[in-house]
Amino acid sequence: MSENYMAFVSEGSGRIWSVSEGKCLHELYSSGNKFQSCTFHPGYAQVLVIGSYEFLELWNFMFQSNITCPYNAHASIISSFTDFPSKGTIASVSLDQWIKIWR
Repeated sequence: MSENYMAFVSEGSGRIWSVSEGKCLHELYSSGNKFQSCTFHPGYAQVLVIGSYEFLELWNFMFQSNITCPYNAHASIISSFTDFPSKGTIASVSLDQWIKIWR
C-alpha cells in the first residue's frame, strides 16, 4: 500500500496522500501531542506509525479516521523512523539518545 500512498506529518496534523490521484485522502489532527515523524507499519499497510513527544501513535487511517492508539515509547521526541518490511519491524530514534526496535 505504501507504494501508492505517501504520508506526511506536521506538528498539528498527519495526512495520507494518493500518489496516483495527487490528493489528500485522510487527515488526522493532533490532540495536543505534536507530531514529529511517521512511517507506514511494515506489517499493516493501512496503519501509520506517528512519533511525537514520548509517544508512538498508531493510526489506522482506513477505519479510524480521527483516533490513534498511543504507546509510551521514549523519554523525549521521537525524531525519526526506519522500517524493515522483511522483518515486520520498525526502529524509532529519539532525542533521549535511544534507538528502539518495534514489531
